[in-house]
Amino acid sequence: MTDTPEPTGQQSKCVHMDFGVHADVARLTEVNGGPVVGYSVDVKVECADCGEPFCWRGVPLGVSQLAPTVSVDGTVLTAPIHPMSDPTTGIGLIGFRVTTYEGEAS
Repeated sequence: MTDTPEPTGQQSKCVHMDFGVHADVARLTEVNGGPVVGYSVDVKVECADCGEPFCWRGVPLGVSQLAPTVSVDGTVLTAPIHPMSDPTTGIGLIGFRVTTYEGEAS
């Protein structure tokens, strides 16, 4: 990963064709050295050519063990994860919802 460039207010001339992705997985415990009670992953994406970081859209700021969140600068996605063998896998994933809008939203 490169140092984060300072915002210039101007769009980069780079066409961002190649990307670097960095992910860190954390084991979550309630006390230091205690049993693992969960996992989370931090994901950061940047242009491999110019080093410009990419920001996550539509994700709330903050930290949560229940839902994805994003860092204050928008560049690091933190999301709770769990092994596929976890018996709670799929809870909350029954069905899906798609919302579409035509024209201006009221």
